[in-house]
Amino acid sequence: MKLAIILSVIAVASCARYTGPTNQAGVNLIKEFEGWYPNFYTDPVGIRTIGYGHACHVWDCSLPLNGRYTPPLTQAQGQELLKSDLSAAGRYEACVRSYATLSTLNANQYSALVSFAFNLGCGSLQTSTLLRLLNAGNVLGASAEFGKWINAGGQVLPGLVRRREAERVLFCSSGGCATGCAGSVAATSLTVRKEPNTSAAVVTSLSSGARVDIYSRTTGSTVNGNNHWFQLPNGYVSAYYITVTSSSHSWCAK
Repeated sequence: MKLAIILSVIAVASCARYTGPTNQAGVNLIKEFEGWYPNFYTDPVGIRTIGYGHACHVWDCSLPLNGRYTPPLTQAQGQELLKSDLSAAGRYEACVRSYATLSTLNANQYSALVSFAFNLGCGSLQTSTLLRLLNAGNVLGASAEFGKWINAGGQVLPGLVRRREAERVLFCSSGGCATGCAGSVAATSLTVRKEPNTSAAVVTSLSSGARVDIYSRTTGSTVNGNNHWFQLPNGYVSAYYITVTSSSHSWCAK
């Protein structure tokens, strides 16, 4: 009886909604894409910044920072400053706790959302289709939304493409994103486009043999007699250049 009770408690705990803090995988992701700056610098949009994305339009940058740190920062100090930024009242972790209400939210999903909010702001997460789908229990659909947040100033930015994909991978790393359809690139290089059209904006490119998760099939520009396009996490590719390797749906075919 005692063993049954213990197992029951473990099962309930394993399904409990995760509420923080950002796990190390999430912290590492943020650090990678924010970059490391031990001294103040002005970022590409004119914001004075230091450390791992500690932006002076958000935080008081009076010295010593947080009453403790004086530049040049050590990387250990930069990580502590980042964790303080993430956990500050009303900020990024609080944003995810407040608005991501899926009862089974796990640490990797939570941490990917914290990175998203840190980069784009809580308001972007709060009003996103990503959050709406997630809270409705559509984890797969939510994961496909990361790749839509890749523009700045009307342009696709390669750094945002890479960051959104890294967030999606972390978000999906504990499961819940299986599409039932996968393939590999059967071309030397394959262009991923924002829409299923050969004239649509280029998002990124994939190398020969790259594995892809396929979310859906739609019609678009005809390529070598084939007008089918596959939706990937970050855009669309012509189905002509994909070899389907795993399929549990009738639509999962060229």
